[in-house]
Parts: sequence; structure tokens; C-alpha cells
Amino acid sequence: MSLKDIMADDVDDIFFDENENAEPITYDGTPMLAIPNIGAYPERGNEYSQEGSAARATFEIKAALVPDPRPGAEIVHSGKAWQVAKLLQSDGLVHVLLCTGQESVFGMR
Repeated sequence: MSLKDIMADDVDDIFFDENENAEPITYDGTPMLAIPNIGAYPERGNEYSQEGSAARATFEIKAALVPDPRPGAEIVHSGKAWQVAKLLQSDGLVHVLLCTGQESVFGMR
């Protein structure tokens, strides 16, 4: 077994274990597990302008399930919809997606 195979098994067995880190989401309607990081971001603006505001989150997803994540894709987590803004990083096994929700170009909500 190669190091890459061992690392892929670790991603499945450790990081994306629903009893540990992972939580269920849907990515454009496809159910899967992800590692959400939802937090408060104090900056004004959203991913597209300095005006308004947006809730921000990152979701770590398995690259094998979504090989080419696209901006605008919808992630639903705990009943809340998020839109993928961009791919922040990827190591070929896991993608980290920056997502926005509750956007307003007219001011803070």
C-alpha cells in the first residue's frame, strides 16, 4: 500500500468520521459528509464587494466526491443554504471551500 493510499484511508477513517469531525451536508443536492467551520467574521462586505455583509464559512469536502468544485454551487448544512464562493485550497484529497450565506449588498443584517 502506497503512502497516498494510506493518507486517503486516513481521510475517510479519521477526518470524515461522522462520530468525530464530519457532519452531513448536500452539495448541489448530493448528500455527503463535510467538515464545517462556521464562524463570525467581523469584516464588512461580502466576497464580491466591500458593501453589505455576508455570513462566511468553510467546508472541507472529499476531493474524490467533488473533483471540480464550482463557484455558485449550493451547500446545505443543518437546514441553512450556503453558496460556494471559491476553492481556498486543496491537497488532492480534501478541498477547502469558502462559502457565503445571508448576503446583503445594502448593509449589515
